[in-house]
Amino acid sequence: MKQKATHTTNSTKEIFPFSLEKTITKSSGINFLYVKDNHLGNVHVVVSDRKLTVDDGTYSAGVKINSTPDGIVDYYSPDVLVTQDFFPGGMLMPGRNYNPSNYSFGWQGQFAVDEVSGVKNHYTTQNWEYDPRTLRRWEQDPLQSQFSGWSPYSTLFNNPIRMIDPTGLAPDDYTSKRDGTIEVKKTDDNFDRFSVENKDGSTTQVAQLDKIKASDGKTDLVKFPSSGAGFTRYGDEEVGGDSYVQPKVAAAIFGAVNEFSEKNPDATVQLGNMSSSTGGKPGGSSIHKGGSMSHVLGRNVDARYIRKDRGLSGVTVFDMQFDRGASQNLVNAFNKFGFKSALSHTTKDGFLLNKTTDKDIQLYNKPVHHNHIHFQGFSK
Repeated sequence: MKQKATHTTNSTKEIFPFSLEKTITKSSGINFLYVKDNHLGNVHVVVSDRKLTVDDGTYSAGVKINSTPDGIVDYYSPDVLVTQDFFPGGMLMPGRNYNPSNYSFGWQGQFAVDEVSGVKNHYTTQNWEYDPRTLRRWEQDPLQSQFSGWSPYSTLFNNPIRMIDPTGLAPDDYTSKRDGTIEVKKTDDNFDRFSVENKDGSTTQVAQLDKIKASDGKTDLVKFPSSGAGFTRYGDEEVGGDSYVQPKVAAAIFGAVNEFSEKNPDATVQLGNMSSSTGGKPGGSSIHKGGSMSHVLGRNVDARYIRKDRGLSGVTVFDMQFDRGASQNLVNAFNKFGFKSALSHTTKDGFLLNKTTDKDIQLYNKPVHHNHIHFQGFSK
């Protein structure tokens, strides 16, 4: 029995990482979780430390007289929060799961991003995105040249019963190419270098960032700079940090900013929430700007819409200063560099940025992304 996302242990119990969970909170009276997984790391059962009292009738001398509760606890029942069984490859078995959306981890202990394709239909790890229904990654394997006999989209040598891939490739040098690809090179240093390709084919190094580990002990993170060529940050920094992303995501952001700046040299990209320094959502359990549970493991980023006057104050899609064309260029740039999903908001006259989705009323019953775009679904 083990917890999949923490390193703080106490005998057979492990402290519950509330910052990475979706709907189970401390207010539920839970102090510990017991998590049962198998040899592949598939999380099958999650049980809390709460004891549920059961009064199933009236007893006399140990014999049940009737089923009328008498106010006396007859026995305790375990508090089963989640159960989930998987087909080989990670797809949930219909009819063989209970509350799978209440726990963020599932197949091979990977983190599920339910906002992309539904509950447990999309997994994210350090260097790849995965659809368990097709047993295929979203992006081509960067090591495909070493495995010429295999599809670049295949995973686990097509043997998900035996094989696991907890991290994928972890390269250290990144060059964001003009065609939207990211060139990677593995090194032995403890920092990452980031470069962008120029119009003449030369490259310019834009950052060198130290690597840290997220609280899962596997995912590499870097702190994205607060400002640089063509970009800046908006808002106060959250407690625990709010600008940490995986290195390849950082490379994609640098590439997207470079792409956008070439088309809009007078505009500045304003970046918002990413992840905390532990890989959790920014601000911990507090309610804050951004606030989404999808802001974990350094794969997503918020950005403000572009103003017509190119000012750096916020703008909403309802304002006259909302620049539709430049904001669309921003979406196109981030999409080109791997952010295949984006949340925005519809204007009063029914306009919605192409390659974005408006789910605010459906998910929140109020405007949320009217003042910023949420880029997610990273796949490179």
